[in-house]
Amino acid sequence: MSGNTSNDKCLIYENIIYILILSINAQYQYQSAGIECRGKNTITYRFISLSEEIIWAKTYESGFSSNDLGGMARIVYSREGAVRENMKAFVRGLRESWPQSRCENNGEKDV
Repeated sequence: MSGNTSNDKCLIYENIIYILILSINAQYQYQSAGIECRGKNTITYRFISLSEEIIWAKTYESGFSSNDLGGMARIVYSREGAVRENMKAFVRGLRESWPQSRCENNGEKDV
């Protein structure tokens, strides 16, 4: 195998194209006690093949609080933080649960 040396890189292994589809299931914010503003979102991530076979799918819910004194900034920071936390969960989950069968090369595991 050329170039790929770890399972973290097996997304491009096999020279197959996978399509990432994101579905924002819910996004909202609410005021907590005092000046704290909390943003929350739920996003589903799916990798599909060109033949539309679902390779990997997972939904993550995340939240983030901001207590910046500027009213509009507080809303923006809480929403941005919630999205950032969701993306972190996605990357972590992808690293931990990508199907290992996708990392095989003619019966040999990618090392």
